[in-house]
Amino acid sequence: MATPMTAELASASDVQAPRESAGPQPRGTRQLGRLFGSTDSFTTLTPRERRILGLIADGLTNREIGDRLGVAEKTVKNHVTHILRKLRLRHRTEAALYAVSRALREVRPERDPPARSGEA
Repeated sequence: MATPMTAELASASDVQAPRESAGPQPRGTRQLGRLFGSTDSFTTLTPRERRILGLIADGLTNREIGDRLGVAEKTVKNHVTHILRKLRLRHRTEAALYAVSRALREVRPERDPPARSGEA
């Protein structure tokens, strides 16, 4: 059974180019850019790792993910370690934020659609 976040990440196949910077950025902005600005690292994740990343974003524990996927908790822990390494993240919470941010970027339109006639 696919959860909302799992479905978003599993179907993600398009890669967006990183946006150009408009000059120096404050430290916090650079850190967020490091976490969420580049999608190149995401493409290195295997389909299983993408699925696990989505389940992490849905708030499941390693044990719950293992039960859902039919694998040992230790196997999930190994996958999480690989995910963190590939995405250059330190904590599971950062991975969840990364997944949510990526999913939101993929479903958010670049521009607002044109207003229909008669709508304000």
